[in-house]
Amino acid sequence: MIKYKPNKKWEYTAIDENGKLLFKINSSEFRRYYENGKLVYSIDMTTGYWKRWSYNVNGQKVLYENAYGSHRIWEYDSEGRVIKIQQKNKIQEWEYDSEGKVIMIRKGNEIRRRNSEGKLV
Repeated sequence: MIKYKPNKKWEYTAIDENGKLLFKINSSEFRRYYENGKLVYSIDMTTGYWKRWSYNVNGQKVLYENAYGSHRIWEYDSEGRVIKIQQKNKIQEWEYDSEGKVIMIRKGNEIRRRNSEGKLV
């Protein structure tokens, strides 16, 4: 059974029998959610512009796409830390030490490393 709850903003929310959010809709936007509450996609009701997200088994974003063909891809290490984000021709990468502190950030040709004082330079 799905419950629809209108509110004063003319927004409708669909919730399943377990209280999980399924979607929200109002006069300007439609949003669909996974069972875990993560946003799947949204559509602007006036322009048709859409956005879509995908997640890994740990609930971390791995993909974002939109109607204009833009996309972003995330990669994570075994500890769940972001190690790479790619958007078109731009790539950002991170390296961590054994304590989980960032020791290197690479953005394109620019590389910043942690110095002996603990600062990224």
